[in-house]
Amino acid sequence: MSIYPAIRLATISWMLGLAGGAGASAQVATGLVTDESTGVPVPGAEISLLDGSRDVGRRAVSDATGRYTIEAPAPGAYWVTADFLGYTRLESPLLNLEVERTVVVDFELPVDAIELEGLQVEAERDRELRERLRLYGVRPEALGARWLRRTEIERWPTAEDFGVALRAQAIASVQVSRGVERGGRPSVCVSYRRGGCALIVWNGTPVTPETAALIPPTSLESVVVLTPMEATLSYGTDGGNGAVLLFSIGASPGR
Repeated sequence: MSIYPAIRLATISWMLGLAGGAGASAQVATGLVTDESTGVPVPGAEISLLDGSRDVGRRAVSDATGRYTIEAPAPGAYWVTADFLGYTRLESPLLNLEVERTVVVDFELPVDAIELEGLQVEAERDRELRERLRLYGVRPEALGARWLRRTEIERWPTAEDFGVALRAQAIASVQVSRGVERGGRPSVCVSYRRGGCALIVWNGTPVTPETAALIPPTSLESVVVLTPMEATLSYGTDGGNGAVLLFSIGASPGR
């Protein structure tokens, strides 16, 4: 039983040895994110996996039913956190994620009172992001339409993903498409001059096109598109097709 009242833990050991022997399964945390007061699932919650140094190892998003699955890059001790705008961020106790074992971590998020932020705070965040972009070797003043602020994103309150607002920007040489992967999972691809899909980085962590498609646009504060040349400076060959930087509301640009 968990000592954390809003977090439920369980462990499932997977049986191996199917016909001729199967390889060991990965070390995984999975679970359900719900509203503590109503029990209603919370889709689009940001799930982070923190290693022993409290660095983010992986990020995932809860789906339309509030469920998530996140795989650790290697066996070891990790914290799992759940965060969504309007709720208090929750963190699990330190978990031992092992091969052949799945740890179930359910989160019941308490509603958090959000105060409207003044122009001074918004200006400070804008300044921090500009400084971060300069560290990437990008001149913010040269981005033009490739930098979407909150005002551009809010024009599409019912958009299925950030690609809708990005497509509406009509950025030269940038194409945005939404697809469906195996299993019916949606994905979003941003390409530059009809090249391959650009790297997508969410609050400092690269994520898959499938994960990116689940991020609620209403939770984003900024979207920045980097050309292949700009992205390569920060991400090496991973940025060869360009990059899209997603920043959640309230997230530090340096995260």
